[in-house]
Amino acid sequence: MPFKDLSEFLNEDEPLTLPVEEGKEYTFPGAINGHDWLLLHKITDQQQDALSEDEDPVLYAEQRALSERLYGDVEKQMATDGCTNTQIKAVLATATVFYLQGREAAEAFWEIQGWALTGESPAPNRAARRHPDRATQSTRSRGSAAGTTRRKSPAAKPPDGQKSSSSGT
Repeated sequence: MPFKDLSEFLNEDEPLTLPVEEGKEYTFPGAINGHDWLLLHKITDQQQDALSEDEDPVLYAEQRALSERLYGDVEKQMATDGCTNTQIKAVLATATVFYLQGREAAEAFWEIQGWALTGESPAPNRAARRHPDRATQSTRSRGSAAGTTRRKSPAAKPPDGQKSSSSGT
């Protein structure tokens, strides 16, 4: 069976729109060209790892040109709109995750930033992490069969030469 055309599977046309405040949204294209995507990967790899001698560093001019292609005038527009540096970083970092890892990763990243900025975190859900298909099912806690899980500490020994009781036993 021959492979289907890749364009039948991909939905690259859907742009990324990020709401910031008071109904203001910033939109990024749904896809970037392959050269820019590879350059973005190279830049992020260089930031995470030490630059090896056999690899050409990405020049600042290349990084700036890539940034302009990826983010357009969103940086300038956000500054003009009075956004803070934290808001600009959150939006641009989310767009970068979107281009590198896809929409689901960008949505998760966006939520994590929200928790970090507000100081709130989502309620832990161990069942959802361990068994996503059973996260909505309720399970009864088994508890301890012996009534306690705490170990008893060993009885303290008296110092050498002393008796443990007045009766000598």
